[in-house]
Amino acid sequence: MGTDENRSWGWPVLIWVYLGLSVVVAGPRAIVASTPVAADPANTNQSRQQATVATGYESSRERLRDARDALHQGRSTAAQGLQRQLEKAHQQLEALAGRLEEEARAAGHSTLAAARQVEEDIGLRVRRMEARALLLQAKANTTLAVHAASAHDFMLAEQRLAAATDLLRKARAALVDDHAYDDDLDDMEAALHEASAAVKAQAQDTRKKIEQVLTDTDRIVGSLEVREDNAVLRAR
Repeated sequence: MGTDENRSWGWPVLIWVYLGLSVVVAGPRAIVASTPVAADPANTNQSRQQATVATGYESSRERLRDARDALHQGRSTAAQGLQRQLEKAHQQLEALAGRLEEEARAAGHSTLAAARQVEEDIGLRVRRMEARALLLQAKANTTLAVHAASAHDFMLAEQRLAAATDLLRKARAALVDDHAYDDDLDDMEAALHEASAAVKAQAQDTRKKIEQVLTDTDRIVGSLEVREDNAVLRAR
């Protein structure tokens, strides 16, 4: 009788012991399994920088599209003597666009530091190309202002100079972090201001004032053209 009673009490005890051991054994495993794995800071930083490089290239693509549009509009209003500069800019723009795509594809096979440097160099060239396209469009408007003023259509001349001034503002924005042309842009802005004042006053030296804008614009555009040629040579 005693033996049966021991057996009847033994099974529940064994079950409770078993369950207790299961909780003890499974508990740490459950805690380990539910604990999130901390992200590696180095990998996170690298991924962030890679994303920055990719974003930089995409921004440059958008700028090149805007530059194409500006060149196209410049062609539609181009006067005699501007075609060569527009064609040269178009050729360099397309070559730069091809270079951008090559470097974007190669970025994944380079060290992160090298990829960042190349993207920044391409970005600078793209911003200068965008500014150059805008300035060529400004030159086209200024040339038409000369013709309008010569025909004593001062209202049209004023409108053309206002358009050129707005394009100069956009070119400045493209070069906001590139201070190589600050002084030249200041000179062009001052020349535009004087030309606009001369047109409004219908002054005798109006044509001379407007032609000074063309001279200042050509100086900047010519420098940007040479710099891009030199950048192509260095990249080879």
